[in-house]
Amino acid sequence: MPVTTTVALEEARRFRLRYGVQLSNQYGPVLDDFTSAIGVAGDIRDRNFLGRAFTLGASFRLEKNLQSLRGLFSLPPLLNQRLNTSLYATIRSETDTSEESVTYTDKERDLTFEQRLRLPHRMEVSWGYTYNLRDVKLSDQTRSESIEFKGTLATLNGTFIVDARDKPFNASRGWFQSSNLQWGLEAVGSDYNYVRVLLRQFYYQPVGPLIFASGVRWGWLHGISGSPTITIVDQYFDAGGAQTVRGYAEDSLSAVEVRGVPIGGSKLLLLNQEVRFPLFSKWFQGAVFIDAGNTFARDVPLKLDDLAVGTGFGIRIMTPFAPVRFDVGYPINRRPDDRPYRVYFSIGQIF
Repeated sequence: MPVTTTVALEEARRFRLRYGVQLSNQYGPVLDDFTSAIGVAGDIRDRNFLGRAFTLGASFRLEKNLQSLRGLFSLPPLLNQRLNTSLYATIRSETDTSEESVTYTDKERDLTFEQRLRLPHRMEVSWGYTYNLRDVKLSDQTRSESIEFKGTLATLNGTFIVDARDKPFNASRGWFQSSNLQWGLEAVGSDYNYVRVLLRQFYYQPVGPLIFASGVRWGWLHGISGSPTITIVDQYFDAGGAQTVRGYAEDSLSAVEVRGVPIGGSKLLLLNQEVRFPLFSKWFQGAVFIDAGNTFARDVPLKLDDLAVGTGFGIRIMTPFAPVRFDVGYPINRRPDDRPYRVYFSIGQIF
């Protein structure tokens, strides 16, 4: 007897609008307190701009001290849907006044062109160009003095990825490798010539009900010539906290400080090991971990003895989207300003 199958096709909606209230919570690595702000956020997107399958979108974020606007333009996928081309533009302005009547103003303009090509065997390569202009100003109202920093970084970017994991958000077997290169050049508009490399390697091995998850991250930032600008600080590597070395305050493992404020380091080494295991139901997973890592200044060699070490345990709530993670970390190399332990909450596994 013949079987008839009916398939219903529906064209995707051309326009999409999302909006809502947003609560941001920044964890201060220096003062160890929370800075909260409430604002609004929205996103509007046209999936068939000009009737040619171009995508045009814009998103905004408005808070008391922060305003940002981001635009997106993407071309239809090419080469049998494997090549994606996108153009991003961002305008951001942030103003903050401390108790000492010092006003901090940060204005940033960013333009990024990117192409991504999906290759066989779970590989992906991307390349592009980024132009970033930043203007930072510190004004002392009591002394009527101000200091201004301006700078431009323009970089050629390239990334190669191999993703052999069974699941991207909660892997239980397989491996992941990512190699990223940024090359800042005066010839393409940069004030500073530099090279930045970030390598990431993750490995997952099930042993019975246990999952052994291992991670290594290595970063290197090298200045070549030109005048370093305030924008180069954004390219420094950070360590410490929920995503790197648990047991320490966020971004507190800093090789370079300016007036007591940690800004990171030009070298990075992170080593992470977790053992994940099921708990009393499929919705809960436990973990024990040990993390080691640190940032290093330009002229300081990487040494395993200089790595900060943290250990602890955690619980993951396995939602249909991504795990909700609670961790308790204990610093082994405890410094005078470190707490005996720290509690972390985040969405998704550490890697």
